[in-house]
Amino acid sequence: MVFNVDDIYTDRQGNKYKCTTAGTTPSGVPFDPNNIVSNEIMWGTVGFEKQESGGGGTTINDWATSTSYSVGDYVRNNNILYVCNTAHTSSTFSTDIANWTAITTEGMVGATSSANGKSGIVPQPTTSDISKFLCGDGTWKSAGGSGLNIGRILLWTGDITTTILESSPETLLDDYNNYDYLEFVPGYIQPGDSTSDGFSFSDSCFIEVEKVTDYYPSVTFEYFSTNNNTGHEHFNMDIEFIGNNQFFGNVFRYRQTNATTNCHLCLHKIYGIKLYNPNAYSITEQEVGTWIDGKKVYQKTFTFTSPSIKESDIQILNIGAVDKVVDYSGFIVDSNGYIMPINYGAIGNTIASRDFVSGYFTQSGEVYMHVPKSEYTNCQGWLTVKYTKT
Repeated sequence: MVFNVDDIYTDRQGNKYKCTTAGTTPSGVPFDPNNIVSNEIMWGTVGFEKQESGGGGTTINDWATSTSYSVGDYVRNNNILYVCNTAHTSSTFSTDIANWTAITTEGMVGATSSANGKSGIVPQPTTSDISKFLCGDGTWKSAGGSGLNIGRILLWTGDITTTILESSPETLLDDYNNYDYLEFVPGYIQPGDSTSDGFSFSDSCFIEVEKVTDYYPSVTFEYFSTNNNTGHEHFNMDIEFIGNNQFFGNVFRYRQTNATTNCHLCLHKIYGIKLYNPNAYSITEQEVGTWIDGKKVYQKTFTFTSPSIKESDIQILNIGAVDKVVDYSGFIVDSNGYIMPINYGAIGNTIASRDFVSGYFTQSGEVYMHVPKSEYTNCQGWLTVKYTKT
């Protein structure tokens, strides 16, 4: 498309742009208001300046017959996004295909530490990905980095459609007290169907574990049904926890009236949600992030006793085979009650370093320590290590 100076271009959001440099737009390449070069918005060889703001987002409709399309219009056909490259009135898509340019028909290609990725259709999330985020490497992952690392573990699964008696409670696969939140997933059974085959799932409900003593108050799920009834249904459950990993209670359904009926909507799964705090130390290995090569970073705190002999490099731990030690910190409490940090390296007994406790790692996971004074021998110590695995 050719633009002359002072021509006005209106994008699909209603924003207007005035041509400031005459030129030609490239075929099949949509207008990008963020492509700014020397204070002009460049579209091919054409330069623009924004005139006024429009409102709303881009509406992408399905391709339709007998419709007038202009250059730059977007449509969707068979889940593929197209941009119009030639103004026309549609007849059949197979006839008009030359008037359209597919934006993408390929999946997203994730970036690596050495190469950029490619835009495309995002990977399909599964039911286990509902609490995850799409990362730049093209995969669904739990939130990580400097924030919270979310772990989602299945605690219990089944199809409860009747009262769960205290005399025969259900047992969780793991103790719910190990988790920061519980996630309840209700399901829907077709009338007359008593198996899980009839399930389609409504939205999950997150419950804070801190609210739990021995009893959960009623929790209501709103579910829209078109089966034998139109309107909203309410899924109501009263659950009581007994002991560390058992529960019982009632599950009811309310359908347009206040009358309570036994369960077409029911409890289907319970997940435990664990939030990792990077400042919470543990003697259990935890996933805490990703290294620059894409490998997972783990953290674990080890306890040890410092060497019984001073001025020698002596192995105090074996943390297991590692690829890289990303970071570490640690200290000992000496015989006088002083806290001494552990420095990195076998620094030896030089005049400048006689008071330094030091240590170093091997890739096989061996940890060696050097103490320069007898006050530092046979002392209790703690070492927190962040590492990647081979």
